[in-house]
Amino acid sequence: MKMVPNAFELTNDLAVLTILHDYLIETNAKKDTIDAVCCQCKQIPKDGLKRCGKCYVTLYCSKECQRKHWLQKGHRNNCPGFVVARPFRMGEEVGECVQISFYKVLGSTKSQVKVYQRNALNSLTRSDFLRQRRFIVKVQLPIEKYFAGPSTGEIMVYNVDRSVEGFVYPHEPGYEKLSKKIEKDGFKQIKTFFWAELCESYDGTFKIFYGKCAPYQLW
Repeated sequence: MKMVPNAFELTNDLAVLTILHDYLIETNAKKDTIDAVCCQCKQIPKDGLKRCGKCYVTLYCSKECQRKHWLQKGHRNNCPGFVVARPFRMGEEVGECVQISFYKVLGSTKSQVKVYQRNALNSLTRSDFLRQRRFIVKVQLPIEKYFAGPSTGEIMVYNVDRSVEGFVYPHEPGYEKLSKKIEKDGFKQIKTFFWAELCESYDGTFKIFYGKCAPYQLW
């Protein structure tokens, strides 16, 4: 069966891509907060709920409720936080460093592996319009996990148009918790979706908020 490309595959215009990303983010953010209440007072404020900036999971109606929940109910110690994903690159010189993209993933309908290289600085330009935005990424355990059980390999991560992509390496704090979350709640215990955001370092790294799965995506 011939697959129909999604809208992100039909344009390279950054202005159009920004509009598409904003629409996707807003739509999924609404899905994510259906019937949600403040974790502290259990109320739904008229002006909406705010998220914990560290884990992006716990919701509050006000800074006061956030402060109380942080101090009185232990969120300071129980906040799941995030895990960092990093792009896979070759070379150290800024002008020569290239970023590698992998296009063959478990469950893909594509018959061939697509691997290509691009200048790392160009990669950062492609993702810069997502700065200051939270977006959804697909997170997939190493493919050998599906066939041979537990693995300690790199976890693949990418967004809808691969303007953001990278790996969570075994040495990263939170790697094991992320793996267990995917094994527990993921599709076939191998992959799922989480919210993410770019790090402030401008080096292609990004945070994955793994405390709660994001709305399921069709890409």
